[in-house]
Amino acid sequence: MCTMKGMRGYDDKGLLAALSELQVIKPEDLEAAAKESQEKKAGLAEVLLKKGLISDENLGRIVADLTGFPLVRLGQLAIADEVLRIIPEVVARKQKILAFALDSSGLSLAMADPKNSEVRDFVAKKTGIPVKVFYATERDLDLAVGLYKKDLQKSFDQLLADEVGKARGDEAPIIKIVNLLIEYAYANRASDIHIEPEKKKSIVRFRIDGVLHDVLELTPAVYGQIVAKIKVASRLRTDEHLSAQDGKMQAAAGSTENLVYRA
Repeated sequence: MCTMKGMRGYDDKGLLAALSELQVIKPEDLEAAAKESQEKKAGLAEVLLKKGLISDENLGRIVADLTGFPLVRLGQLAIADEVLRIIPEVVARKQKILAFALDSSGLSLAMADPKNSEVRDFVAKKTGIPVKVFYATERDLDLAVGLYKKDLQKSFDQLLADEVGKARGDEAPIIKIVNLLIEYAYANRASDIHIEPEKKKSIVRFRIDGVLHDVLELTPAVYGQIVAKIKVASRLRTDEHLSAQDGKMQAAAGSTENLVYRA
């Protein structure tokens, strides 16, 4: 697979020009993919992969040349768990980044958008470690993020599917759900858990490094049960819905630490 050196701009127009010059895809197929990309308002790379016109790795090599950042194939690496978890899972999924190596020269960070200096600088400041940026395709990153445990929504949905039928009536396994929330928040180094009701659903958000991240959607019925469980554990009034209350509960997390959550 040949590549093009010295190119720095990357967008659909630049990718189309590079592919045309490299002649790795038949002109008529490339033209059809470009047309579909415009009509469906989808990225050209996404269309090319969907049509099987180029492999993810070869596409990654071209984009790496266009952006000027070295390509990393995460699926071919053995990533130490302690390095992986330098970046919390929620942040890795949302920002499409992944820490994959750490040595005396700094932290190696794979990014779907390696030119996002704001994310790069934030990671460097938060960790206190120099950051070396690499480009990784979104598909490669999505697979690599699977090295973390399952995301919370999937774990929650599976928990309901496995347990709700065993509970009496329609009662959900609320204790297990609350424990899952706390364990997941701890694993992601969240400072706060926000459970925010909306008209048709409720959103669970974790505050990580000062930023709120959506991690889970709840039905109104499950939301009510979770809030009631937390209130009971925090010794708050369950019949009070309008005034703020202050309480606390403790939950074992990790090996020796306790977390305190205020309701």
